[in-house]
Amino acid sequence: MALTVQPGTELEQQVESGEFVLPSPLQILEEEKYLPENLADFPTYYWGDHGNNITPMRGRLPESRELFLERVEHAMATHPVVEEDVLLTTPW
Repeated sequence: MALTVQPGTELEQQVESGEFVLPSPLQILEEEKYLPENLADFPTYYWGDHGNNITPMRGRLPESRELFLERVEHAMATHPVVEEDVLLTTPW
């Protein structure tokens, strides 16, 4: 799930001061790609469909691995959010 900084937290203060640097949307997508690539031989249920994710996906690995990788690679190449410096997420 993409990191969401909750208002009023220590992490929010660290982001505001520059002590903690949020990842770019492209970095988030690279991480989303890394997971199915490296969990390919580990039977599990991948649940990455939170509303803050750029490419919501869920399904069984390794069966869904290629589909997940295609979705992430497509988003990396075409999604307009990858041009942004920071992914705007919604706190809960």
